[in-house]
Amino acid sequence: MVASSFGPPAAAKPFLTVGGNPAPIPAVDELAAYCMDAALECAAAATNCADAFIRRDGSRAAALPCVRSCWNCGDLCLSTARILGKRRERDSIVVRAAVEACRTACLVTAEACDRHADELLNCAATAKAARRCAAACTRLIERL
Repeated sequence: MVASSFGPPAAAKPFLTVGGNPAPIPAVDELAAYCMDAALECAAAATNCADAFIRRDGSRAAALPCVRSCWNCGDLCLSTARILGKRRERDSIVVRAAVEACRTACLVTAEACDRHADELLNCAATAKAARRCAAACTRLIERL
């Protein structure tokens, strides 16, 4: 099931359990899947943004905070997606910490990219992806 860019799917679709009986997908699992998708999208956008900045501005001092923020955000988003992809415990302390760190990095990156959004399209796309990921993280944290 692929989540839309407007949020997790409204209705859960059944899947087969170990016993072969259809059962609904728990809401937390849907939110985790949506958060994982948003994190992967944000990681790609943040990495592309950092690369574009480096190609365009090299080591210009004004670009470095945004580049660093994008790199950190991309790393945290990828790590969070990996953790969510293999989580088994609903209230795992590590899962919550990872999702909270991802949300923080996304909010910081969105703010950093907003400063350059008018001059670099990658920054505008990254800010949008980062806000989407931060919102997905917030929704998931509320349910953990």
